[in-house]
Amino acid sequence: MRISVGRVRRLVETFCCKAAAKQRAGRAGRVQAGECYRLVPRQRFRRFDAATVPEIRRVPLESIVLQIMAAAIGGTASADPLSVLAEALDPPDPSTVHAAVNSLVEVGALAQLELPKGSTAKFELTPLGWHLSKLPVDARLGKMMIYGALFGVRVIFQATPHHPGCPRGYLRTGIQMPTEHATV
Repeated sequence: MRISVGRVRRLVETFCCKAAAKQRAGRAGRVQAGECYRLVPRQRFRRFDAATVPEIRRVPLESIVLQIMAAAIGGTASADPLSVLAEALDPPDPSTVHAAVNSLVEVGALAQLELPKGSTAKFELTPLGWHLSKLPVDARLGKMMIYGALFGVRVIFQATPHHPGCPRGYLRTGIQMPTEHATV
């Protein structure tokens, strides 16, 4: 399950929901007689969520908003992420979409268009935003990678998921400046 922790997504180990557990139990015995063994106490199983919350409601929406805006460049799609996401099967909360747009404006991936007073705010994708929409990473991390490549700075990422002194999923970064003898 992916959840949002602050402004960064991370993978968190969780138990499945009751619906998923019951669906998997239905697989036992389809072809021949079988049994389902759950390795969870009944008291814990009773506390499982009935169903999983849709991912669009659990994760930050920055990458989805960037993809919507990038798809609208050709002129065939709507450039309003709120109206596009409102048509989803399980639409996210509008405040979450607004927070994602504001975060992308802060990063420099979106720019607010100048419109007459009283009209709804409109945004356009910046060149940085277009490049970020093509990367499968968080917008802030992608901006750091793009600027690092432009300025010749090598950013080194080291994940230490099981280091005794670090919380699970901790990410360390180090910056290595290019030397005169280094080749890029």
